[in-house]
Amino acid sequence: MSGTARLATPNPTADDAGREAKPRRRRQATLVTQDDALWPLVGAAIPSDVVLSQADTVAQLVGASDAGVAGVVIWDTRAESNPADSLAALQQHSARLAVMVLDEPARAAHWQRLIKKGQLVACAPLPFDAAAFRSALESTLEEAQVRVALLGQSESRPAATPADVEASASTDGAARSRNDVVDRPPPRRPLALPALGALALVAVASGLWWWTSRPVAHAPPAAAASGAPASPAASLPASGTQPAADSGPALELSLSKARRAMAERRYIEPANDSALAYYREALVRDPANAEAKQGLVRLEQVLLAHAETALDQRQFDVALQSLEVARSIDKDDKRIPALDARVLQLKAELGAASIQAAINAGNYDRAGAQINEAARAKSLPAEQLASLRDSLRAHQAADADRAAKAQAKAQAERAAQEAKQQAAREQEMAERQRLANLFQERLAQGKLTEPARDSAAYYLDALKSADPQNTQLAAWQTELKQKLDAQHAAGAATATTTTARAAETPLVLVKPIRPSYPTEALRDGTEGWVDLAFQVGPDGRPGSIEVVDAQPRGVFDRAAVSAIQAARYQALPRNVPQVARSAKQRVTFKLAH
Repeated sequence: MSGTARLATPNPTADDAGREAKPRRRRQATLVTQDDALWPLVGAAIPSDVVLSQADTVAQLVGASDAGVAGVVIWDTRAESNPADSLAALQQHSARLAVMVLDEPARAAHWQRLIKKGQLVACAPLPFDAAAFRSALESTLEEAQVRVALLGQSESRPAATPADVEASASTDGAARSRNDVVDRPPPRRPLALPALGALALVAVASGLWWWTSRPVAHAPPAAAASGAPASPAASLPASGTQPAADSGPALELSLSKARRAMAERRYIEPANDSALAYYREALVRDPANAEAKQGLVRLEQVLLAHAETALDQRQFDVALQSLEVARSIDKDDKRIPALDARVLQLKAELGAASIQAAINAGNYDRAGAQINEAARAKSLPAEQLASLRDSLRAHQAADADRAAKAQAKAQAERAAQEAKQQAAREQEMAERQRLANLFQERLAQGKLTEPARDSAAYYLDALKSADPQNTQLAAWQTELKQKLDAQHAAGAATATTTTARAAETPLVLVKPIRPSYPTEALRDGTEGWVDLAFQVGPDGRPGSIEVVDAQPRGVFDRAAVSAIQAARYQALPRNVPQVARSAKQRVTFKLAH
């Protein structure tokens, strides 16, 4: 296949010409393919207001069109030997065009990655599926319109204009239908003919991908070029006070929902689950949030493009709703007056729709002024004016109620958080007091080091960890040491002459002390020692074992006591008094290196 073909569209009716003296702008699309069978399928599926041209390759399209032109390219990539280079060439050629791809499902994952990066807009499967193609084309046409709104039309003008296309279509005969054209292959004409200048409006532009794929926290340069504001002027609800900036999970959730709504094209509907609602919710939480502000700027571009298209198609409700919501984002946008002028021309047909659209968009001052103007001009029946006033009051009351509920909810959340923090502080203080009380009780009971996890020494160590700034820690440590010294002295004073004689018999280990390393200490690589005091019975069995000191406390105590209990000493000879002998032993826990 070579050359370029055009798809003719029906001429406007006389009734349409009477209602609009100025012809509407035709949207441009180019099919890049070498498959003759694909042309009629695509031509039958595109909207009637889209002018379709064709080129065999991307290189052919780029060579026949001016840089910086606007439109849509439908790219059949099956015959591309190096799609990456072709896409790069398109990106350098223009930044005003949106690209959609036609390819087999096996390649869909590759194209989806480029779509996420903003280098492409959509992908439709081959073999041709009309429903999937229309959905992808709708997104691509919409993106192309937004890019033109952001960047403006190309300064260069192609040889063939929309008027040329319509004239060409009319010369083929008014009786010939659109289906007559798409049912047969397109004529083969050299790409260099002047009539093929329509391709200048359809060069692929992925140069804008960096703007659409980057975080929206930075203002796009294109917005300044087109006169769009750097930040939305009406990004916050009219009623209620602005809370302090909140950068927590709730704000991130609002922004995440806004991004998803934009991707799913839920721009303003449903009212509570739309990009508009979530961006405004984010700005309520953080009035200075850059991503939310720029998200509204982006949303405004889409809505103004929607409004213009809807007015062209005489879809008044859609146009007015999009226009009023865009006005609520930035009432000073330079494109709004031109759209307002078009709306005024259709005022007789619009009737009360513009007032209701302003009410639904939350532009209450404007809606009230319009109602008063309609009453003075007597352009609407009294019953309809009364109904509009009731609707205005109901919407204002609902907004005030939502603002009050949101403020009350925020206050309740702050109160609950403060209560939670206070409860945590009180619980911490209670735990410190509990440890101090247990320390005093075990000290009074004489349980100085035993049991290992229920002794005065254990609770004193716990207090050091829980409340290291406690000024009583030093005094309690001194008191514990004095009690331990007294306990040892009392044991020595009770020794009798009989025990003294027995004590002269040396202690000889017959079963050595073999402590087991505690699992937790082994895992943590902890080393230490435990000093034990105990009694050795006449039979050589240790008993009355007490921990005198340890480092660290409470870690090796139980293992050391168990090791002493399992040890055995030489029994007393029968010719000496069979009494217990006192002993001390340090059990060391050291890892092999």
